[in-house]
Amino acid sequence: MKWILLLVSWVGAEKERFLSDKEAIHELANWISHGLGLVFGIPAGLWLLSIAYKTQNLSGFIACLLFVIAFNLLYASSSVYHYMVGSPNRKLFRKFDHISIFFMIAGTYTPFLVIYLNNEVGRLYLMILWGLVVVGIFYKIFLLGKYRWISLMLYIFMGWILFFNFSAFSSSLPALCLQWIIVGGIFYMLGVVFYVWRKLPFNHFIWHLFVFGGSFSHFIAVYYCII
Repeated sequence: MKWILLLVSWVGAEKERFLSDKEAIHELANWISHGLGLVFGIPAGLWLLSIAYKTQNLSGFIACLLFVIAFNLLYASSSVYHYMVGSPNRKLFRKFDHISIFFMIAGTYTPFLVIYLNNEVGRLYLMILWGLVVVGIFYKIFLLGKYRWISLMLYIFMGWILFFNFSAFSSSLPALCLQWIIVGGIFYMLGVVFYVWRKLPFNHFIWHLFVFGGSFSHFIAVYYCII
C-alpha cells in the first residue's frame, strides 16, 4: 500500500499531508481513469482533425480543432489535478480542472453550430456559450468552492442550452449525429448523480467513467458531423 501513497502523493514539491490508504486508492483511480481519457484523446483527436482537414472548410476545421483541444484539456487538467494530491499547488489545478469543463461544453457544441447551424441562431448560441465560458472562468477563479450549486446549474444549463430551440437544432443535424449528442447528454446527467453522491465509495471515479462515456459519445457525434 505504501507505493500507492508515494505514487499519488509525490509531485516533487513540499507536501501538505500524506493520504490515508483509502484516499490514495481513490485518487489513484481518479488519476488513471482520466489519464486513459487523455491517452485516447490525443491520437483520436489527431485522427479526427485529419478527416476534418479533408472534408471541411477553414471554419469547420477550426471548430473541430476547438473540440479536440477542449476534449484533451479536460482530461489533461483532471489528470494533473488528481495527481497533485498533497501539493500546495493543488487548488490552482482544481481551478483549471473546473474551468476545463466550461471549455469542453462550448467546444463540443461548436462544430455542430458552425457546420450545420451556420446562421443567426447558431451564431447567437456560439456567443452565449463562449460568453458563459468567460463567466465560468471568473467564477472559478474568484469563487471556487462557494455556491457550488450555481456551478452545477451553469454546467447543466450550458449542456442543454440548444434544446431550448430543439426543432431548429434537430432539423439541421444528421440523425446519427443528433442521436450521439443525446446519448452523451444522458451519460453526463446520470453521472451527476454519482458526482453529488459523496458518501458512495469511489463516487468520483464512477463520475469519471460517465464523463468518458459522455465525451466519447460526443466524439462520435462530431465524427458524424464532419464526414
